[in-house]
Amino acid sequence: MLNYFLNANTGFQSIILSLLCLSFSLVTLYLLRKIWPIEDRHKILDVHGHMFGVIGIVYAVLVGAVAIGSWEKFDHADIVVIKEASSAINIYNSAPGLGNNEAKEVQAFIKHYLEDAIQNEWPKMKKNIPPEMNEANITALTKRLTQIEPKTKSQELFIPIVIQEVNYLRMIREERLFLAESGLNGAILQLVFLGGCLTLLACIFLESESSKFNSAIFLSLLSILIGLVLSAIIGLDHPFQGDISISSRPLESALNYINSEGELVMPTKNPK
Repeated sequence: MLNYFLNANTGFQSIILSLLCLSFSLVTLYLLRKIWPIEDRHKILDVHGHMFGVIGIVYAVLVGAVAIGSWEKFDHADIVVIKEASSAINIYNSAPGLGNNEAKEVQAFIKHYLEDAIQNEWPKMKKNIPPEMNEANITALTKRLTQIEPKTKSQELFIPIVIQEVNYLRMIREERLFLAESGLNGAILQLVFLGGCLTLLACIFLESESSKFNSAIFLSLLSILIGLVLSAIIGLDHPFQGDISISSRPLESALNYINSEGELVMPTKNPK
């Protein structure tokens, strides 16, 4: 159920959570008026309003801390994808130092790696299907590099550099997969939802005695706001799912660069 919710449209997620919060608050408000009419309650004092302010501040601090953590995770995942694309380009550009034949093999592996990441891994991550941790192109590339026996000074210099960059690319990809698999702790998420319910309950108990309409409007606005905040937190906590997700554009840019570099340049005719 949660996986379907994460893959749904962002607007749909926001509407569903807002409607849940709104339904909870309005139904609770109606039931409370039926069970405990306002006429039978004690008069609300100013101190009660200050108590509600304290409750709201405590919940805002809790939600703010969780929201900041989710945003930092989303931002970190975005940086990881950029580093992955940069590492792939670095390997591609360093390959000519290995020699013509070896360079073509290394560059082909990198091109296939980017194509596989864009066409296969990204759709899987968007549907919360974990890709294989062992990437075939990276494994084959590492094996090929260890088989090269340096015969020139250039190879002696560039083989360790390329191997180091390939290991870094593997590490960055694994970090991306771990970020795609990890999620907000269930207990913390439950606390955020529980805090929202308690805040709405506090607002219901401290409703205005004079105007039922004004109380319902204020409660509805607060419910919708809590629903939107919860929707944003859940969306940011899963950076590779749903509409609020990190795109593969950095990898696509790297692949476009490789394709443009690999195009044959037609020789120009020498003027007579």
